[in-house]
Amino acid sequence: MSRLRLAVLVTLTMAAASCGAENPAGPGEVGCGVAVTSPSCLVGTYVLTQVNGQVLPATVDSTHQLTGAMMSLTNDGTFAGTIASREVNNGAVVSQRTDPISGTYTVTGATTLSLTVQGNAPTTATVTDTTLTFAAGGFTFTFRKQ
Repeated sequence: MSRLRLAVLVTLTMAAASCGAENPAGPGEVGCGVAVTSPSCLVGTYVLTQVNGQVLPATVDSTHQLTGAMMSLTNDGTFAGTIASREVNNGAVVSQRTDPISGTYTVTGATTLSLTVQGNAPTTATVTDTTLTFAAGGFTFTFRKQ
């Protein structure tokens, strides 16, 4: 499950780039009506909604499913959250777990961030509107700001 865990850890860090939908976006703006570099846009809670286009729970391999992921991004350049998964055998749940995640982010452009999950290399995230979609570890993840 280490490949799955790493992919999900990368995913959660990417979620930090998604902005809210309180205001409509204009040219060069993201979701909340300001550039992604605005702390008021970045700060908040982000929830995983899809993996490879599949709603949760999403099958990752023959024995593992992702059941949820969330993280809270703060204005000091850090984030913390959780990843929920379960192991299955012939459709029956064998075990469930929730793992913590934390890391840092740095704004690198009007719609990009460099995100680092604790203990991993930085990754670049790109955002449009309120949805963040990206590929990592052979998976495509979609997060939405709550």
